[in-house]
Amino acid sequence: MELREEGFWSVFSQDDAELRTYRPRPDVVLTVHRGYFGSPFVGPVVEAIDQALREQKPVYVFHDWAALRGYEPNARARLTSWVFGRLRDIVSLDVLLTVDSRILTMGIAASNLLLGGRMMVHPERETFEERLVQVLGHPLQSGVYPSP
Repeated sequence: MELREEGFWSVFSQDDAELRTYRPRPDVVLTVHRGYFGSPFVGPVVEAIDQALREQKPVYVFHDWAALRGYEPNARARLTSWVFGRLRDIVSLDVLLTVDSRILTMGIAASNLLLGGRMMVHPERETFEERLVQVLGHPLQSGVYPSP
C-alpha cells in the first residue's frame, strides 16, 4: 500500500482503490474511500480513529464511502469488531453510502445491528454533510474536501 500526504489528508492507495483520512478537529475523524474496501484499508481507518482516541475521548467518526464499489467481508467484520470494542468512546458513526447494492446494504445493516444502531447511514450527500457541519459547528474550509 502506498501512503502520501496531500494537504490536510493522509492518502492510502492500492491498485485502483484509495482511502483518505483527515481530522478537521481533534475529536472528529473523516475518511473518504473510493473503490473496493479490502483488508489492507482496515489498518489505516483503525489507526486514524485510534490516534484521535489517544488524544481526545469521545470522538465522532464520519465515513464518506459514496464511491465504495464493494468490500471484502473479512474487512467489514474486522472493522465492525474493532469499533464494537470502542463504542463507549465513539459518540456517533456517520456513513455516506449511496451505492445501490443489496449485498452491501445487508452487510452494513448487519454491522449496524452489532453496533447497537450507533451507525447512521446517509443515502444522500446533503444529509451527511449537514451532519458533519452540525458536529463541527461550521463547514469545512473551501478546497479541503476532495471532489466527490
